[in-house]
Amino acid sequence: MSTNSDISPRVNSAHMQRFIGKTVRLPCKIKTVSLPFATVTTSDDGEVVVHLIPNMEITTTYAEFIGTVVDAGTLKMMAVVGMGEDLVDLSLVNKVVEVIHDKRFYERIFS
Repeated sequence: MSTNSDISPRVNSAHMQRFIGKTVRLPCKIKTVSLPFATVTTSDDGEVVVHLIPNMEITTTYAEFIGTVVDAGTLKMMAVVGMGEDLVDLSLVNKVVEVIHDKRFYERIFS
């Protein structure tokens, strides 16, 4: 079993406040990049600013950032997983995020 420090749950903008100082995974659509920051649209149609690692080049429209939540609207990037150009249904991704955080399942998944 993992400890809480090993967990990096997927989140949307609505869940970021609960994870300040914690590592999360943020599936999103890249909106703009102005180094060293990227503005992204999250699966719940929120907006988050991602503080990119130095010399980071974003080469895909959709991505999942792994990083530390700084505040409710900011993520400090540790890594990124490119998800291609054709992930058109972020609402489906959001449904998965919401199921993960549903009280009926959260403890079963992360304990």
